[in-house]
Amino acid sequence: MLNGVDGLRKELMEETISSLSEHGFEVSELDLAGLSAYDIIARSQTEKFVIKVLYNIDTLRNGVALEILRISKLMGGAALVVGRRSSVGDMERGIMYFRHGVPMLSVETFSDYLSGRKPYIFSGPGGYYVPIDGQKMHRVRIELGLSIGYVSTKVGISRRSISLYESGNAATIDVLNKIENLLDDEIRQEMNLVEITRSTRIGNQDYQTDDTFLKEVITLLENVGYSIYPTQKAPYDAVACEREDFLFTLGAIRALKEEINRINAIVKASAAMEKEFLLVSPNETEKVNVPQNIVSITELRDSCDHGNIKPLLERNRYPP
Repeated sequence: MLNGVDGLRKELMEETISSLSEHGFEVSELDLAGLSAYDIIARSQTEKFVIKVLYNIDTLRNGVALEILRISKLMGGAALVVGRRSSVGDMERGIMYFRHGVPMLSVETFSDYLSGRKPYIFSGPGGYYVPIDGQKMHRVRIELGLSIGYVSTKVGISRRSISLYESGNAATIDVLNKIENLLDDEIRQEMNLVEITRSTRIGNQDYQTDDTFLKEVITLLENVGYSIYPTQKAPYDAVACEREDFLFTLGAIRALKEEINRINAIVKASAAMEKEFLLVSPNETEKVNVPQNIVSITELRDSCDHGNIKPLLERNRYPP
């Protein structure tokens, strides 16, 4: 029986999965014993979420955040942390929070989001802010015949601030209410998790490995045109992409019997992502008690020499 924070986190996980299921999402609870940065992959016909569940959102580490963001962007989905509280208190309903660039919602706010009631307020340094639809604000102001100077005087802020809002900058709730009252129209903008993930810049990953076998596998794939994105907080070693709509997970497997749990975790994570996987062994080892297809480095070299690794991936096509 789980107690304390672990028990509370488990309850939060169950609430999150229940809400996703109620809204028609297919949910994969990974349960990979700490082998993955994320806990849930959920998908519908129109949306995908890569979700980390944390009771206290302040415990999110930067490396885990980068992993969630990168995987979400590669999948064309949304990164998200579902939480209950931070170091300063419970998360408020209707408010979006951020840590290391990852959007965070309470389970109640996430349920509202899935129902179509997206939040338009986020917590930032010094208070709460609202994204502004700058194009609409500009259009309404012009239609009303109001100058920037007039609006700035009435609202009590600088002309530059008005220009920034019309360029899409966020405003405090107090300023937003004053502008909307003056324009007699709503200019607040709901926040979309997919758009937030897509627009978040995470930079190039500074990742080095001394593993000569993994280096060879990556080099072989790069030489036949694949872009490789190494991972550090996932059961697989990297994600390989040929184009935006084609990617697979990559695992360098050195000791089959000792790595059965990791192999199964890679397969499960890949199935949750609806992606193929490529498991490569340095040896021509008999695949005893290994139900998944594992190719030898010799097979990979031969396939790369011929410029086509698709037959290797087709062995592990999703769904199986």
